[in-house]
Amino acid sequence: MFGSSFEGQRIAVIGGTSGIGAAIAHGALASGAEVIAAGSGDLDIGSETSIRAYFEALGLIDHLVVTAAFVRPGPFLAAGVADARQSMEGKFWSQYLCARHARVSRSILLVSGAFSRRPVKGMAIVAAANGAIESLGRALAVELAPVRVNVVSPGLIQGTGAYAGMADAAREGMYARAAARLPAGLVGDADSVAGPALALLASPYATGTVLDIDGGGALA
Repeated sequence: MFGSSFEGQRIAVIGGTSGIGAAIAHGALASGAEVIAAGSGDLDIGSETSIRAYFEALGLIDHLVVTAAFVRPGPFLAAGVADARQSMEGKFWSQYLCARHARVSRSILLVSGAFSRRPVKGMAIVAAANGAIESLGRALAVELAPVRVNVVSPGLIQGTGAYAGMADAAREGMYARAAARLPAGLVGDADSVAGPALALLASPYATGTVLDIDGGGALA
């Protein structure tokens, strides 16, 4: 799809060993990039010291993609504040710090999520983190120019491990109900996000963009 558009370019994918990150890493590799895919064994995304050391060792890269995250959602009034703080550390601050410490020459791609515009009960802190990431992406597109900064905002994605803790029947039922509601008529997978994400990396005219990849969920 992208031919040799990444030939000779170095792309670091933080969270690139599973889910959406792995799909992006595989697509970039197939398009000629040198891909550095980092997982939890390579750096601690909750630690600025770990993030700084990782990027100091990595050196200059053409593109940075950050898909890694951990959150502890729960009802706003019942969930602990400590869990909310850890959710911000694991989703917003981790991406902020990766963008801050990476040496990037071309573009940065962050990942938010559909709860920023279509929140549901029990996900207030995730919605807030997603909204903060989208605001950060737009601001950095201005401040870090000519480095381009974009954000992808996925909806419900199957096969990423995010719902691995659910019983199989409950998970499949959730997917079926979502597919019936969504204009697209299906629930996306990691490849559904990877293609548009790679297009944002490749396009020299794309910056400050927040791209919804949600099957039309914001409309339903």
